[in-house]
Amino acid sequence: PYLGASYSDKDITEALEEFGPFISAASFDRIEDATTLAQQAAAMLEHGTVIGWYQGRGELGPRALGNRSILADPRRGEMVDRLNAKIKRR
Repeated sequence: PYLGASYSDKDITEALEEFGPFISAASFDRIEDATTLAQQAAAMLEHGTVIGWYQGRGELGPRALGNRSILADPRRGEMVDRLNAKIKRR
């Protein structure tokens, strides 16, 4: 269930600014149109961008439901190593 915290656009922007030295956040965009959102995300993934997907309230429970996700193109051979090194720090 989506019972976790919810954050405003201002909260998100401030967090990105605070942690900017530790992440390479190109931008924070609110895209209301689902088709546009899907097209832009697909184009970014095709170019090798790793996306931090954030929408709505946080999730509770043992399974991720998609509101907080890390998206990457699994077709790229180097992606597993890149995710492990930069995100999971393994």
